[in-house]
Amino acid sequence: MGAGACGSPSRACETSFPAPLFPRPEAPPTIWRLLREELARGSSVNLAFILGNLLIQLVASLALASYLGPQGVGAFAVGMLVLETSMILVNLPSAAFVREFAAQEEAQALSTVAALKLVLCLPAVAAILVLSAPLAALFGVPATLIATLAFYPPLGAVASVATMVFESRRDMGRRNLPGLTESLGRLTAVGFLVSGASLMATRPESAAVAWTLGAVPAALVALALARFPDLRLAHLGRAREYFSFGWRTSLAHLLQKELLWVGTAAIYLAYIGVSVADAQTRSGLFKVAYSLMFYIVLFGAAVPAMVYPMLSRAFALPEAAARGREVHRLFSLAFFYELIIALPLAGALVLGGPLAFSTVLPAFGPSAPLAQALSLSGVLFCLTLPAATLLPAANRPDLVLRLFVLPGAVALALNVLLVPQTAAPWGGAVGAILADWAAAGVGFAYALVLVRSLGVPPPSFALFRQALSKHPPAGQ
Repeated sequence: MGAGACGSPSRACETSFPAPLFPRPEAPPTIWRLLREELARGSSVNLAFILGNLLIQLVASLALASYLGPQGVGAFAVGMLVLETSMILVNLPSAAFVREFAAQEEAQALSTVAALKLVLCLPAVAAILVLSAPLAALFGVPATLIATLAFYPPLGAVASVATMVFESRRDMGRRNLPGLTESLGRLTAVGFLVSGASLMATRPESAAVAWTLGAVPAALVALALARFPDLRLAHLGRAREYFSFGWRTSLAHLLQKELLWVGTAAIYLAYIGVSVADAQTRSGLFKVAYSLMFYIVLFGAAVPAMVYPMLSRAFALPEAAARGREVHRLFSLAFFYELIIALPLAGALVLGGPLAFSTVLPAFGPSAPLAQALSLSGVLFCLTLPAATLLPAANRPDLVLRLFVLPGAVALALNVLLVPQTAAPWGGAVGAILADWAAAGVGFAYALVLVRSLGVPPPSFALFRQALSKHPPAGQ
């Protein structure tokens, strides 16, 4: 090609065009672009199941609350406090197993965790039975209410084995099926109660039976999805490793669960000197408000269930630079996904809470302003979840324990200090709300500090935008 046409014989002709005066804007992000990213896809599947599950649970909870009344809800909450505390022990090896199985699947690991869970059911059941009488005397509830729930841990353990396997494989569809089945089973049992059936002497005792029966179909579905492992392959040494890792994460989860109950228990004890009925009613109102707020956190849990095995695989990458980039990317995405979930739910609770209570549960109308105030805690708890997931994935269960010790101590101290001052403006339920705000805020700030101590930078909005872009990162 000649020089005259392009000015240089060594260069091919280049045609240049002036920049447009009005550049075409980049197409806005869409949900379909977002779903090309694996964490978003898996979290969306979880959200769909959680939504279906919560709708079923909402119907069951409303029916159960109507059946029990405020006083009955307060009494039933005592039994649930004991059960959920004991289940922390049963779920002790779960975090270590999912982390290990996500990186490399082994039959011995599966057999070991299944055997360990079944063994841990024994002290859990024994604890419920032993504590039933003294707690019944302390809180003024039937001992059989608490003792009936002792049948739940073995059923829950069987169902959880399949759940752990599918979570490790990032198969969120099958991971969620046992939980959905349990909610359906529980709704069916509650339906019998509402229709007039009497399973035991009192309504709270009947509710305990219905709660336990709901776990039966969940265990059966779990066995149908994944054959129960051969327990003969279990290895004692591996069980010790799971226990070493798991006691700290389990204690952390216990402290996290206790945040759900500490305010309810504090209100109960603050008013029980007046009358048992008044204590049960006031604690029942707070419990319903807190449970409604906690739906924000339950929806937010869709993200950790998916990101935990992904982070576990990322921390197993051999090359340090690639490991750091992938961990930071996943942490950033998880944080902003939580924000997307939590803010609209909190706004809906603030705006629609009073109407929802007055329409559906008028007897629980005083719970509405409590739920509105607690929505702030729901957002902060959600934003703490990515860090609480990253720490055990990084094989630092000691840090996740420290993460929940601090807000747990704050919640306990402030509830003890404020709630008993029932005549003061900051006492009673208001004191429980203030304590919850403080615990949630301290937990969120401390979570970011602990993550930074591992060398992981704060969440990056740029990485989140990149996930929504037209050209996602390689491998996505």
